[in-house]
Amino acid sequence: PFFIQEIATGGGKSWGTIKCINESKSRKKWLILVPEIAQIENFKKEFYKSGYGKLLESKVEDIICYASFKNYKEKSLNIVLNEVQHLSDERFNILKSIKYDSILADSATIPNDIREKLNKLEDNWYIYHIPIKEAVSLGLVPKPSVYTISLEINNSNEKYEWKDFKKL
Repeated sequence: PFFIQEIATGGGKSWGTIKCINESKSRKKWLILVPEIAQIENFKKEFYKSGYGKLLESKVEDIICYASFKNYKEKSLNIVLNEVQHLSDERFNILKSIKYDSILADSATIPNDIREKLNKLEDNWYIYHIPIKEAVSLGLVPKPSVYTISLEINNSNEKYEWKDFKKL
């Protein structure tokens, strides 16, 4: 019931979260925490896009920003920590007060201090890790393109168009 997804951006973490919520046997509803307001709508769209829109009514309590987590202290809910690197010490203390059966956490890269916090909370995490090279080879994310643009920096105040990098 304690699951970490560490997968490259665009690799399907939201879809994995939705599938886990769907398969959950817990009677508790899920509270999904996201870093920014725009991601609330994006997560809702992902539920519908993947054919699980009804879960929003039947199994999801709410999708909120981490900043609003304080309003759920001591509640009885399962938790999704989208982009878990946003789990500050204050939010971690709120999480410790929640009566949960399951926690799902995800990020492209989880910092060691966050791993330590999660391991203090529970010691039996299932970790699903797909490094970027593997995500590319599986076709989950496109091969990255790297462009090098050389600039000489001086005190002038010149402006350039990005498209063709021409002087305005």
